[in-house]
Amino acid sequence: MDTKKTRSKMTPEEVVRAFIKAYNKGDVDGIEACLADDFVRFSTTSKAWEPMSKADWRDMAVRFYAAFPDEKWEVLSLVASGDTVAVENIETGTFTKQWDMMPGLTIQPTGNGYRSRNAVFFKVNKNGLIQNYRQYYDAKAFGEVGIQPENIKSTY
Repeated sequence: MDTKKTRSKMTPEEVVRAFIKAYNKGDVDGIEACLADDFVRFSTTSKAWEPMSKADWRDMAVRFYAAFPDEKWEVLSLVASGDTVAVENIETGTFTKQWDMMPGLTIQPTGNGYRSRNAVFFKVNKNGLIQNYRQYYDAKAFGEVGIQPENIKSTY
């Protein structure tokens, strides 16, 4: 995905697959290349489903990948219809490095891993970029690495 022209030729399924490929490499720049400038993330881990901007998403991702460098999605199913792509996945990662969740909140690594079942609904715009996604996430999985779910909701 080197140019906007190349991205605009991608189907919604192709751009989501490119997002997942970059995601599984921890390639934040590659992920961001799949996102529209005015991208918004919504998630069950957010307080009251508050929208997260592209810049805030990037900041969160950089900090998360630093703490969970092996974080990945195993795609169980992917269904595309029009401009919407639904993905069911198993997310896994190991808490091996310090996690700077937000200014003033740093959590030390436990060495434990987690496994969480997720559903993510992507909306792709006419330019072949992800406009938004809604992620339904089992935040209780973070208890497996020693983090209380309410701490996740308070920061993401």
